Amino acid sequence: MITAIINEYRLANTYIVELENDQVALVDLGGPSIDSLVDWLGSKNKKIGALFLTHEHADHCVGLLKKDDLGDFPVYCSNTCGQNIANKRLNFSLYSDDIETFEANIDYTPVNDLEVIEVAGYFFKVLHTPGHSPGSVCIQVNEDIFFTGDTLLNGVKTLLTLPSSSKEDFKTSIEKLEKFMKTDQLIYPGHGDKFHFNGWYL
Repeated sequence: MITAIINEYRLANTYIVELENDQVALVDLGGPSIDSLVDWLGSKNKKIGALFLTHEHADHCVGLLKKDDLGDFPVYCSNTCGQNIANKRLNFSLYSDDIETFEANIDYTPVNDLEVIEVAGYFFKVLHTPGHSPGSVCIQVNEDIFFTGDTLLNGVKTLLTLPSSSKEDFKTSIEKLEKFMKTDQLIYPGHGDKFHFNGWYL
């Protein structure tokens, strides 16, 4: 079971993946309020087993400032993402009028390309997919679904005009993703509704 919480800041999705033993994994932690997430966890009596970050932009990680309110659990991301969230220019919070500028200096576990992390009986394969941002990853769960952050969006072209974006890297990342995706792959993007990928990006 996958539940999406739509955060007020730029309507970014935080995903809750229900696992075994009353645990969940989170994909991204937007905010800045995490009240809806706290309420959901309390109502279901669930505990967070892990958090995966798709990339370093503030709308996907500003909730890290309240991580201590959620308990103790590992944070997995690319090393570039982990470094960039601690920089107000690289996480883009410096340029937003909607949230306070922040630098999230947290403990995180850097994940290598194609590394698989097991969390409560589920397998999360992390694919490095730079392009939208240098630290972007996509996450394949049990070979069935993908969480794509802002690398793939539902009916919207990925933003590649940011100072740190790379069209060349993005093209390479999409070609990589298609090697791992099934026909009509189910995708959970960083913004908007889930959808089935049909290869229209290339």
